[in-house]
Amino acid sequence: MKNGKERDEIAWLHSALCFEMEAAGMMDNVQCLPIRGICDYLDSHKNKVWQDYAAATAAAYARELLEVIPASSGELSRANTTRFNNASEPDTAESLNFAQIDARKTTIRTAHSKTCRWFVRYSAHRDWLDPAMQSQNHGFLWMRGKAGAGKLTMMKFVYLESKKKDGSNTMSASFFFNARGEYLEKFITGMYRSLLMQLLKRFPDFQFILDNTDIIPASQQDCLDLDALKELLRSALLSLGQRSFTCFIDAFDECDEQEVRDMVQFFEDLAEDTTEAGIQLRICFSSRPYPYVSTPKGILLTLEDESGHAKDLAQYVESKLKIDDPVLRKDLQLQILGKASGIFLWIILVVDILNEEDDDGGLAFRTKLSKIPDKLSDLFKSILMRDQKSPERLLLCVLWILCAKTTIDSIEFRHALWVALLDQQSVQNDRQVDSDVPDVSNMNACVKLVTSSSKEYASQQVLHHANAAAFVVPQDEFMSQFFASAGIGVVNLFERHKKRRYGVYATPIYVLADRGLENLIRTRIKQEPAARAPRERYEYPFFAALANGHKSAVAAFLGLSSTIRDGVDITEGLKYRKDLTGYKGQTPLSWAAQKGKLSIVKVFVDRGADVNAQEKDGWTALMLASRSGHEAVARLLIDRGADINA
Repeated sequence: MKNGKERDEIAWLHSALCFEMEAAGMMDNVQCLPIRGICDYLDSHKNKVWQDYAAATAAAYARELLEVIPASSGELSRANTTRFNNASEPDTAESLNFAQIDARKTTIRTAHSKTCRWFVRYSAHRDWLDPAMQSQNHGFLWMRGKAGAGKLTMMKFVYLESKKKDGSNTMSASFFFNARGEYLEKFITGMYRSLLMQLLKRFPDFQFILDNTDIIPASQQDCLDLDALKELLRSALLSLGQRSFTCFIDAFDECDEQEVRDMVQFFEDLAEDTTEAGIQLRICFSSRPYPYVSTPKGILLTLEDESGHAKDLAQYVESKLKIDDPVLRKDLQLQILGKASGIFLWIILVVDILNEEDDDGGLAFRTKLSKIPDKLSDLFKSILMRDQKSPERLLLCVLWILCAKTTIDSIEFRHALWVALLDQQSVQNDRQVDSDVPDVSNMNACVKLVTSSSKEYASQQVLHHANAAAFVVPQDEFMSQFFASAGIGVVNLFERHKKRRYGVYATPIYVLADRGLENLIRTRIKQEPAARAPRERYEYPFFAALANGHKSAVAAFLGLSSTIRDGVDITEGLKYRKDLTGYKGQTPLSWAAQKGKLSIVKVFVDRGADVNAQEKDGWTALMLASRSGHEAVARLLIDRGADINA
């Protein structure tokens, strides 16, 4: 009872002498009598010196009580046993829930009137819904499209249309990844939890899957791990029988690439099993074109290439462009559609710009349109650069959006902006602070704290933002500028742990490897080799990625799209940091040879590694493989030109 006022009111009303805490979680399930050995009884007395005596007294009393209580024969009644066992099921089911489970879906704009409707009549969509076609497509429909093409709006529309048709034995579920959201909104763990939660709510009789102790140990108390969630979902979907399940998963390309591939493989295997069992399982994905993940079966479409999408764009421009002159309006419509390249968001922004020009009495619409960049990223840049009324506020807005660990609401944003401007003396301290916002007596100290924490977060997270954006916008120029302007020094400045700070020999690619930024690694490695960084913690960037368990970064160094090669995970069996013991002085190739990692050795050699290079002690990869008894590795090195007489 943390609220003292509420505690006193209840105590006065019921003449309570003490509030029970330790046994509160058991009393609803098991009849019990708590015996408390405490020194702060009656909520009025506290003396830690007496704690040992109180505990001893309680123990002695409990022993004496047990001596005189007669033993009851038989077992706990079946009703109580069932009640206790079943009590864990709702707890487990409820643990799947999380606060932001529908946050992204609720923020998506509703489709513009009459747009998106073509999709439900589209032949590919009908084939996807046709049970007779399931053996050919395995219930897979994959919609790809460029950033801003309108995939998100389309997915929400199709999901809602599907949900309208849900009956007693059919259900539609969805998950919309949110790169700007909380942890569970942007990782596949949240997706599995959400789908399971929706399934159990829709079909309550599926609670039986939570009784499987092979998946959920009886001692399980924490949140379920990823493998358990996958097994639960598999078990549930394979138990559908005559029911059908349709799920819509949007924007999974915002996840780690390795996670994406693992998720797609999971659903491919599941779809194959359900198809063989005659179970109606349908899965609709939407993503950007990259990372490219191929599927052997399924229906694939590219949104901006579809004629129905082109008609949606034309219809939007026709209804939203407010130019009175019919000839000019028709000409502008054709030019807009020609420049848009199928990007719906680009059209929305451009139509707004031209309408604003018309409201201001502008005349040179064609000139205005010709100066608007074709690329969406360049258009965003021009819109931001256009604001010259208060550039300092614009800069602060961008910084707060960039540096915020979570999405900030309007009140938080207003006060963050106000505090920073106050420090710059751009505003006066005359705004009434909201009553629910704590008063800060020393505003200068607050500003310093805000500035310091913002810089710290920016230094740690700006590279992660760049890594996420690398799918769409090239980051070569940004990385060159960041590291040229003492980027490593900035990262070190706010690194709390001394051993994680980088030395003078650290290279940009070493920093990227240590932090697992696989997309930036692929960009940077074109101009900077992954060479040894003397005196750094792991010496080689490859080792830095491996030691921290960054599988996608390891794949980037190996020049692979993922660590899966020839159907096998080349890092399988690695214990990462543990397996890196004794790596000092070794090259990545010699380490892999000594450890017998044939797949990794093969990739290194295929990518031109020197098979005769010597490590610090003069050993070659062949010598280390032979000494460790890895015959297959030794044969491979010899076949690739290793000198047996070295």
